[in-house]
Amino acid sequence: MRYYIGHLVDDKIKKHYGKILSELSSRFKLENLVKKDRRPHITLKAPFEREDIADVENFLDNFCKDLCSSTFKIKGYGNFGKEDIFLEVVPSDILKITFGRFLKEIKNLPGMHLGEYDSISKKLHVTLLKPDEMNSKFKEIWSYLDNKEFSTYSKFDNITIFKKQNKKTLIHNIYPLVL
Repeated sequence: MRYYIGHLVDDKIKKHYGKILSELSSRFKLENLVKKDRRPHITLKAPFEREDIADVENFLDNFCKDLCSSTFKIKGYGNFGKEDIFLEVVPSDILKITFGRFLKEIKNLPGMHLGEYDSISKKLHVTLLKPDEMNSKFKEIWSYLDNKEFSTYSKFDNITIFKKQNKKTLIHNIYPLVL
């Protein structure tokens, strides 16, 4: 089974996320965009394959018990060249420490490897569009979004295991940060 680990964003961000996707879908005729079942999130651990994730579940259960929630800011839109377009995340200092500790500890699980997208220096973000969803309209979409503003603060209050099954993203388990 294919899994990844992230932070499931709050309802305020989900609402904006849905609104902007609907707007982009209508304006740029990206019909398949709103049909997709999306789970807006910040990826903490890139996708990995695993048959049994009991050790990952146990790790997250213990890891999250020792953490307090922190904050982050969504500050507009960003992109990776002509690749993904995303909501830009500005993490608090506490979130940076949490993320670093998460990466340092999760790599100690048997068979868990950190890839190129599993780095403390990576740009945290909430993906809006991937290249295959833009119908070769990156430039037009980016021009449109570059003139829009969206800024909000949010709590980093959970770590979530997501799983990919039959081309759908499902929530496997949510681990609240309890302190």
